[in-house]
Amino acid sequence: MADTERRTGFLDHLASRGYRWSNKHCAWCGKYWEQLDHRGLFPRCEACSDDRTHNRRALFLTKESAEPPEVRFAGVFKAARMLLEDGAEEDRVFPTLGWAGLEVRESGGERAKLRASLAEAPVNPGEWERLTRELSGKGGRIRPIEVVGGVLVLERVPVTVKVWEGPEPEVWIEVMPRSRPASPEEVASLYEQTMREHALPSEEERAVSLTSYLTEHHLRLIVKPVFLGTHMGEGPPDGSFPSPGLVGDAYRGLIEGNLGESLRGRKRGRGWKPETLIPAIVAFFLRTYGGMVGRKEIHKLLNEHVLDPARKGNVPRLERLPEEGMSASASNQLWKNAERAHKQLIRTMHSL
Repeated sequence: MADTERRTGFLDHLASRGYRWSNKHCAWCGKYWEQLDHRGLFPRCEACSDDRTHNRRALFLTKESAEPPEVRFAGVFKAARMLLEDGAEEDRVFPTLGWAGLEVRESGGERAKLRASLAEAPVNPGEWERLTRELSGKGGRIRPIEVVGGVLVLERVPVTVKVWEGPEPEVWIEVMPRSRPASPEEVASLYEQTMREHALPSEEERAVSLTSYLTEHHLRLIVKPVFLGTHMGEGPPDGSFPSPGLVGDAYRGLIEGNLGESLRGRKRGRGWKPETLIPAIVAFFLRTYGGMVGRKEIHKLLNEHVLDPARKGNVPRLERLPEEGMSASASNQLWKNAERAHKQLIRTMHSL
């Protein structure tokens, strides 16, 4: 249990820096729907209390703001309207709205500056590439697509391949959770390209040394060189990495069944519809970053700044939310969707 005096002093320090928190939701994942554990520095839900991930960010400590929600969340509203009108798939919805939400959390900050730089970068391909690397960071799990009307459109990368060279070289293939996980052909193609760039032989077609790990964030495949034959000399023999075709076949065998469903973030079936996913994420941000506990104010903001404008545009099928404080099927479904979507949203935000 954290020392009470030390805990209070640290929270007072954060408060002096303009940060606030709510004892009504988890500081790590923003959940409102479970009992919270207050033994640590910040309130956490049971799942986050049990998480042992090192250096995990508390995404829902946010700076105070005197701006009205119409102004403070203007970027989130604009991104939501654009995504609705475009009928965007979830692989763009989660990172695009996640980025907009983090800008709200930070009251602009470095993310707003990077977005502004990306808006000016298309005239200079080299600058766009440099800024893309800066955004992707070491993980490379998110890539920018374009900046439209001040909205940074992002997309989840299907797969990355990293080479760790040394006395015992390894190749890490990381497959990201998406509505449609990377195909075996995509994995094999990127693996082949990466091995060629690093001048590593990948010709073994008889055996593959592959270890797989499924985490909340991705499926990681660790590939090592294999030696087949008789070794007569001293020291370990030099092996060869498996061929791209063999790696693709091994990946195909792994994603069939439950593992593939985990990468899609759901059981088999249709994915999220934009008209159900996007309002749910906006509602989640209004509640966790805006501190709005009641539904009435959130419904009103969603109607005025997201749903009504989109209905007048290209999305007439959108249903308005009740603003009289009464429950209805549309409002109940909205909050069920917010609870369902938040795990994928938080997982994506940790990649940004």
